[in-house]
Amino acid sequence: MSNFVDIKNLNEKKWPGITLPHIMKGGHYVFLRSDYSNASFLTTNNFQTQFGREVIFENEMQLSKSLRTQVDKLKANNPILEAWKWQNYLFEENILETVNSARKTLKNFNSEFKKEYLKYSIKTI
Repeated sequence: MSNFVDIKNLNEKKWPGITLPHIMKGGHYVFLRSDYSNASFLTTNNFQTQFGREVIFENEMQLSKSLRTQVDKLKANNPILEAWKWQNYLFEENILETVNSARKTLKNFNSEFKKEYLKYSIKTI
């Protein structure tokens, strides 16, 4: 059984560069950044992706009033809905917003990690 200290095994301030050796070996990583450093983590440890989705969803529920409003409306129609499960609800209207937000962040990383971006052919459009 893993403890939280086992999960927080990489310095999230050095993301994404710190993950490259692990990725080059075919590995994956999980990164959760929040407004609270003790609630952020970067790990190459394997843990269930459904758990990760639920953690991220609950974090967003705390940070986003608009998401809480959306979920409250959904739960009014279906009180047992587990909105964090993408199979139950996709939040389609948020997809474009998420993609645009990620694109802005990736463009910042593109300039900061230019050498790595060129080496691994990561592109932002």
